[in-house]
Amino acid sequence: MDRLRQRADFLAVANGARANGTAFVLQARARDDDGPIRIGFTVTKKNGNAPQRNRIRRRLRELVKRLDVIPMRPHHDYVLVGRRAALDRDFATMLEDLRSAFRRLDRQAPSKAFSSGKAFSSEAATGSRHESAPTTDTGTSRQPN
Repeated sequence: MDRLRQRADFLAVANGARANGTAFVLQARARDDDGPIRIGFTVTKKNGNAPQRNRIRRRLRELVKRLDVIPMRPHHDYVLVGRRAALDRDFATMLEDLRSAFRRLDRQAPSKAFSSGKAFSSEAATGSRHESAPTTDTGTSRQPN
């Protein structure tokens, strides 16, 4: 298992499938190459000062070390985005949350949503999200001031 280190890889995974948890968000993306499983860790500044963020990151890394590799799919990238709750949450509970997050991602896997991050919907097929109300043309156009 390798680590994600480049920003472009993190951004690519951010467009993939995700599973939310209390202490983290697990993001995943299938790759086309035959490389190993890669995993990255990130914690934003809104989660506290540097020592708190580092502690969250260390706890997330330890979760992955203790997790068996079985729930991870080969040729995939994963990113764990830490949340502030990871500071106080029981470690055993977080480990079970991570296993649960991988199971939820596996349920999403058969669709294209796992690799592209976007599920097919009628909105995508029609190209619009909202029905537009019929408008009437009064013959005058109004220009903004």
